Amino acid sequence: MSDRDYRSSMREIKKLRKIGQGSGRAVYRRDGATVVKLGTNDQGIHQNKAEAMCSKRRLPLTPGVPRWDDEFRWIDQEYVEDITEKQFEEITGITFFQFREAIALTGTGASGRVSPSVAKNRFFRNAIDLLSSCNLMFPDMAEFDHWGIGRDGKIKIRDYGFDVALSDIMYEKAQAERLARPKNPDGRPVTPRTRRLANKLSNP
Repeated sequence: MSDRDYRSSMREIKKLRKIGQGSGRAVYRRDGATVVKLGTNDQGIHQNKAEAMCSKRRLPLTPGVPRWDDEFRWIDQEYVEDITEKQFEEITGITFFQFREAIALTGTGASGRVSPSVAKNRFFRNAIDLLSSCNLMFPDMAEFDHWGIGRDGKIKIRDYGFDVALSDIMYEKAQAERLARPKNPDGRPVTPRTRRLANKLSNP
């Protein structure tokens, strides 16, 4: 996509109704069936790419992503409506509390402690398959507002692009920033408090 086409695309997207904003993406309602997720920084672009690539696997719990630009600065995604905990239980056969607990146990290596009835539940098994197939993070699964109902009446995850690869990138970035901070002679990082104290001592 040329810069001119990109600018034109951005203008069209920003004319749409904005329905959400996260740390890396803004979400716009394109029509009754689709939203646009616009990456506002590198993190958001990575999330867009992760969701687009995962959607190609056509797993039961992921919404469709029919279009995206070459650099994943935006993606079109199937619109997934809000859901209540009652609806979640009626459709899946387990409560969200049971699901979240089982996800937490699995994520900490204690899958053997998951209730047998939950372990056999089709929705839970599909969630575990999604986690492993797309290298996702367990905490994303445990957020209730990350889930909703698709147009086909099935429960789907609508915010899941913060995958293991992005987690590693963010960790490495945080470590690099920590190491780059100025340090006192004793090796401790310079904080605003120690900087103010040093200024007072040098300028009595």
